[in-house]
Amino acid sequence: MLRSLRLDLTCALWIAIASASVARPAAAAPEAWGTRNLSLGDAYRASASGPSAYLGDNTAGMSSTRMLAFEPVYQVGLARSSHSFGVVAMDSMNSGRIALGLGYLALMGAPQLRYADEGGAARALTMARRGHELGLGLAVNVIRGWLSLGIRTKYQNLSLRYEGADGALHDAAPRLNAFGVDLSAHLNLFGYVSVAVIGTNLSGVKRPDFTEARPLDLRHVEAAAGSLDLRELSRVSEYPRGFAHAVSVFPLRRRIFSVNLDGAYDFTSYRDQEHTRLRYAASSEVYVGKVVLRAGGGWDRRGPGRADDRAHVAGGVALMLSPTTGRTGLDVGVGFLREVVSPAPETYLGVNVGLRFDPGF
Repeated sequence: MLRSLRLDLTCALWIAIASASVARPAAAAPEAWGTRNLSLGDAYRASASGPSAYLGDNTAGMSSTRMLAFEPVYQVGLARSSHSFGVVAMDSMNSGRIALGLGYLALMGAPQLRYADEGGAARALTMARRGHELGLGLAVNVIRGWLSLGIRTKYQNLSLRYEGADGALHDAAPRLNAFGVDLSAHLNLFGYVSVAVIGTNLSGVKRPDFTEARPLDLRHVEAAAGSLDLRELSRVSEYPRGFAHAVSVFPLRRRIFSVNLDGAYDFTSYRDQEHTRLRYAASSEVYVGKVVLRAGGGWDRRGPGRADDRAHVAGGVALMLSPTTGRTGLDVGVGFLREVVSPAPETYLGVNVGLRFDPGF
């Protein structure tokens, strides 16, 4: 029975991957954070477990809870017409020391480039962000119940293209086609406090699509000088080399109530200006029976000035039905993140329908 269950999970995962790949090309993981992580507003790393730990870069956290899970996720960015899809399968029940996660994440983005043509008429060009990310995560419980280490390796493909005046498709920025590596460590202190430290994209770094000194390659767009409006295009790197630290406090010594504080540093996006992008956030998660309430918010200090800074609020709710032996449990959630300070405010919505299994071992 156990072998049959694992075979069914593996087949389901690869069917989902194949279906997503055949449907259309897509752009990758930067906007597929998982509904829980989205709802906590960038303060989720040290309290994450299962698929949320995989999606939240804290791969070491996958071993913090015994779980056999399969979780599809979907996320949409309303202002920039971005649609993210993903599926994660993970197992931390087969061994008390090791947890494994496998995930495929994709995004189709259609940002608008607005400009004036040589005659002064207003124009809009729909661009295409496309790519894929396929990853494998491993967590090892080095000191059982205390310290876990994690690694995630991933294939990354990302592009930004547009149809030029000549009718052909052109790259607006260099494509990414590389293998990336994330490392993480997760420390549990007596059940009251969890601490996580994470290094992201130690390889497979992608520099920003454009900077002030290095503009997009738009030679096939007949735009008047100085008329480009790039507000719907991202100035920051989708795959920056970064570092994050996180602390979660569990006052009741149980996961039913947590307070989370996270900080993250992006060393790639503004390297040309000798500046590090800073992100700080706080959140709380409360279980009320089978219902989970989540809320958070944070600040994103981008460039050296304050004109492009962001602030956001987030929230969400989930229904958690724990599996019983031989039966399937559910994790169904919805969440949002809204930028409240931004030159071009964005709203993200997310949903997940996760399956949880208890084979009885």
